[in-house]
Amino acid sequence: MIRLLVIADDLTGALDTGVQMAKRGIKTLVLPWEQVSGGFDGQYQVLVADTESRHLEGAEAFRRVQTLVRRAEALGVPHLYKKTDSTLRGNIGAELAAMLPAEAACLMFAPAFPRLLRTTRDGLQYVDGVPLAQTDFARDPIDPVRSSAVGEIIGEQCALPVINCRTDNYEEAAARTCAESTIVVADAESTEHLRELGRILKRHGRTRYLAGCAGFAEVLPEMLHLDAASPAKPVPSKGGVLVVCGSVNQRSLEQVAGAARRGHSVFPLTQEQKQSESYPDSDSCEEFARRVEAAVAATGAAVLSAVKDASEVTRGAGTDSLLIAGRLGRITARVLEAAEIETLVVFGGDTLLAITAAVGGDGIVPVDELFPGVVMARLYRRDGTGLNLVTKAGGFGESDVLERILVFLQK
Repeated sequence: MIRLLVIADDLTGALDTGVQMAKRGIKTLVLPWEQVSGGFDGQYQVLVADTESRHLEGAEAFRRVQTLVRRAEALGVPHLYKKTDSTLRGNIGAELAAMLPAEAACLMFAPAFPRLLRTTRDGLQYVDGVPLAQTDFARDPIDPVRSSAVGEIIGEQCALPVINCRTDNYEEAAARTCAESTIVVADAESTEHLRELGRILKRHGRTRYLAGCAGFAEVLPEMLHLDAASPAKPVPSKGGVLVVCGSVNQRSLEQVAGAARRGHSVFPLTQEQKQSESYPDSDSCEEFARRVEAAVAATGAAVLSAVKDASEVTRGAGTDSLLIAGRLGRITARVLEAAEIETLVVFGGDTLLAITAAVGGDGIVPVDELFPGVVMARLYRRDGTGLNLVTKAGGFGESDVLERILVFLQK
């Protein structure tokens, strides 16, 4: 029986939340929201639905989230969790508002992920100690973040009142009775703060509707008494590794450069590949796939990248992120047909979604967290075959994280 429904707005976010349960041995499945619209698969305790709503209009994002919430309520799913981006991109306010029931209620929202240096203090969001609006996320090509104040970002997207809760005020906030529906933003600067918040909410019976990023999700198994078993093990892989980086975040480009320094070939998309709708179905793409296959055979791994370097991003030269994600998805599918690839490493939620569509993905089962923010999973295709999958959101990780991933996989 489904005990917990997690609603995420993109696919990498769905995975980095689902893996917080899977690594404890809690059976978890990640699906596109359309595939769960007819009901919930009872063999899993946790279902993570990707509404793919980060780049949509707020009204449509609200509708998708509310549709899933109402269906889960009707089916008696006891716990619902709205997963948000820890850098507050997307339709945060609209989707949090959609989580609330018809009657007045307080929704506790904990956006911190301290293990990834995302913290909340006095209602402000920080990344590695820097206010959010002063980081690279303020220059995101699709969803730039204009403020560091969590309440201000929420207030731009919904009319609900927002109050802040300091770490020394959790008890009072958990006991609060709301005269009107309210979003409560919880400060947190450590994982222990999140655990304490979870313990207090559990004691007050406030576990029906919750919200936060993958950091707060990490404490849900203890809060909700989810049944744990022995965690699944990654499927051994002897084939090659294909890395697909659709992110144009500076951090991701540094990580790709690290792989090049280790001797792996990097294939940035050409202007033809970015601009030609017919390219993925052409003989040119077949020849390109053979070049990538040869590179994988030579060193065990190769990288496809949306751009060559940061200068392309600065110039805006063919960096339409959603268009490029679609191209990368179809090109990746052609490479998989040509090369003996057993593991995909994908940076960026839009790119991951495009790849799963292109290869006929039929659900993803998270397996383990290799490093903070880096998820090992198994992608299942409609033809019954599986593919090892490692995912990471674009802005996550140290500059050497891709090198570490490749070392881990090749061992």
